[in-house]
Amino acid sequence: EFTINSTLGGVGTLRNLKSGISSDLSISWGWYNSSTGGCTREIPGPPATEAQCNGQRSGAYIFRPNSSQLFYPGVASDSPIAVYESDLVTEVHQQFSDWASHVIRMYKNAPYVEIEWTAGPIPMNTDWIPGEGELGKEVVMKYVSSLDSKNLF
Repeated sequence: EFTINSTLGGVGTLRNLKSGISSDLSISWGWYNSSTGGCTREIPGPPATEAQCNGQRSGAYIFRPNSSQLFYPGVASDSPIAVYESDLVTEVHQQFSDWASHVIRMYKNAPYVEIEWTAGPIPMNTDWIPGEGELGKEVVMKYVSSLDSKNLF
């Protein structure tokens, strides 16, 4: 079973009904500016780092953001949630922007939760960020849980 945390806007807790084990879970979306190649300044700190130069651009199968700043996928909103239930499945639909959404699906008596995400079409224009024009985007979904996974995936 899962519970929805309306304050955070998303899944709050997943609980395995057979074992009784529970875990907090949140799912969020974001994007980084895509690199156009050239020099990328690293985060300063000991030891002193230098700018790294490389002609490689972001593109298909190449995740190369030009900074570590994560942007929300569109105008910040409350990410509306809709819940649909039937005899076979419960679905939680969450819309983060007009181009970023997901559906969390749990089938009756299934020992897993299914997450179906949709990204796109991803806009180049970022008119919701003052002073920014067309920016390529490295889109990410972030899953955070309280599972003690020992850093294993």
